[in-house]
Amino acid sequence: MHKTYSVLKSNAGGRPIARKEKPKLGALLVKEGLITQKQLDEALKTQVIYGGRLGTNLVELGYLDEEALAYFLSEHLEVPYAHPKTLLEIDPKIIALIPRTMAEKYKILPFSVKRKRLRMIMIDPLDLETIRELSFITGFIIEPMVTPEAQLLEALEKYYGIPRVTRYRHPAQAPAKLTDSQPQQVQPAEETLSNAPAVSGTPPDEVSEEIIQEKLLKIREKRTSMIMSGLDINPTLATPAEALPIADRDLKNAPDRDSIASAMIDFTLSKFPRAAILIVRGDKAEGWKGAGMGFTDEFVQRIKIPLSVPSALKEAAEKGFALHGDPDSWPLDKMMRKLLRVEESLDIAVTSVNYQKAVVCFLVAVVPRGAVDTMTKKEFIEVAEKAGRAFARLIKESRKKERGT
Repeated sequence: MHKTYSVLKSNAGGRPIARKEKPKLGALLVKEGLITQKQLDEALKTQVIYGGRLGTNLVELGYLDEEALAYFLSEHLEVPYAHPKTLLEIDPKIIALIPRTMAEKYKILPFSVKRKRLRMIMIDPLDLETIRELSFITGFIIEPMVTPEAQLLEALEKYYGIPRVTRYRHPAQAPAKLTDSQPQQVQPAEETLSNAPAVSGTPPDEVSEEIIQEKLLKIREKRTSMIMSGLDINPTLATPAEALPIADRDLKNAPDRDSIASAMIDFTLSKFPRAAILIVRGDKAEGWKGAGMGFTDEFVQRIKIPLSVPSALKEAAEKGFALHGDPDSWPLDKMMRKLLRVEESLDIAVTSVNYQKAVVCFLVAVVPRGAVDTMTKKEFIEVAEKAGRAFARLIKESRKKERGT
């Protein structure tokens, strides 16, 4: 196979260091006949929308076998392949060589040691900068290895307790667990419709229902007051008048999916104190990003809401925008309020972001009742449309880059 090289800065001895340029995985797979160009284009689209590496998206879409991909990478990147079964019994002394923070930062797993050489399973075995940094930190000569990404992430969870990010996975391609016989790290249960916070039970005899309701009312009034004055929470945000032009600029220049999400979140927070983005995966919407007054990414990412029954999300998917304020409307919206912990005195505004007429994600804002006028609604829809175009641009750029044109 023909290999090309680029030149890095000179090393300590003054000699230039040759480095193999990273081959374009998609182009290689198409050239070898393992996938079609159409399948590559679809995988590039899902990579832009859902994140992750191209190979993992190909596996999750069912276009490529996970183990076959790893063998292919091993052959073409000329690095050893670590079979998933060999990840089951790594010596704890080897694992202890790399701290959890480092394993999480670089997505690496120590595999074996021989003298001063440390074999390391890496998410990117051609990342020479990371290899040099790891060698400097550990004192070992790093020998990179490759394994299926999903298995590496599962091993990091098994040995270090690093939780895997929830991703869309093609049903037919869900991999088996590393092991069923060994105890697994127990992760917090996802907050879904089936395990949403339950209604409080009967209070103790010494506390009356009236007192409890009075305390709850005071708490709600206080939180509502905070919401109404929410524009003063973060004075570093753009003013409402500046928000739309800034969002327009940021979305036009967004280099990746996270930047698109940040632009939408920043726009929303310039007007209201809580914002969330739910990404569409199959027939449900799952939490992706959140900010403002308790809406952290971690809080939002526990949430899953089906799209198959009437709700503000379903209405937004059909009409582009929805405003939920009536607590007696759709039952699913009541549940969504509980999952998002939204007070009854507040509304939920939802806008859909589309790519080729399909909903990619929803922008959700918690707003004071009556605060969404015609102009605000128009601006939210405009931001969502610009976000959709930003996704389309990234997908087009990703396909063009992969084709080398």
